[in-house]
Amino acid sequence: MVPDPGTEARPPELRPVRPRKTKGDGAIRKLRPLNVPHSIRVQVDRQGRPTLLYPDRKPRDRQREGEARPSKPMEVAAILEEWRIDDEWWRAPISRRYMMLVLENGRTMTIYQDLVQGGWYRQEG
Repeated sequence: MVPDPGTEARPPELRPVRPRKTKGDGAIRKLRPLNVPHSIRVQVDRQGRPTLLYPDRKPRDRQREGEARPSKPMEVAAILEEWRIDDEWWRAPISRRYMMLVLENGRTMTIYQDLVQGGWYRQEG
């Protein structure tokens, strides 16, 4: 059976979500990205494993203090997990080496190295 092209073939739970107007001013709510990566300076050993992290301060901290000073370096205590993602080779290739780290203070952090454009990033979630 072929569905009529004039009708919505997808069940309601699979239909695209459209922005809704808010009460009052009639403005449309804007979506904001989640889990945006932040650049980070990384010192690595001879095998390319991170040993020290130098995270940049968040933009709101820069505005508050008036300058962009890096935070205190954090020593990597252990690498819990490492994986690689290679995707979209047919368009703009993505090639990243991810690592879940344990820092000297016991905190865990996920970072990745962009293998296409270079640079390191921390990924929050």
